[in-house]
Amino acid sequence: MRINVGNEKTRKLLAKISEALFGKNDEEKLIELLTDRIIELKKKFGLPLSFKDLHIDIDENQIKKLFNKTLDDPRMKNNIVSIDGEIIFELIKKLTKI
Repeated sequence: MRINVGNEKTRKLLAKISEALFGKNDEEKLIELLTDRIIELKKKFGLPLSFKDLHIDIDENQIKKLFNKTLDDPRMKNNIVSIDGEIIFELIKKLTKI
């Protein structure tokens, strides 16, 4: 979601959804509120937020080795915002909290 809010159409749609839930606010705050609510719900239902939550210990070298393969996945082309190896690597690093 944080990657896809870079797309203006998606950002406006998410802000509109958030406004329906939380009321009027500036677009940036609406996106933040919606993101926080999604994280809150994931925690409430016991869904993992990181690899560490799944008891997976992975280092930066393993990330580079294993997740470069994701670029070959045809589903990557379905994403709203174009994603490259650097974006994936940074996302994985955040998920592993390394």
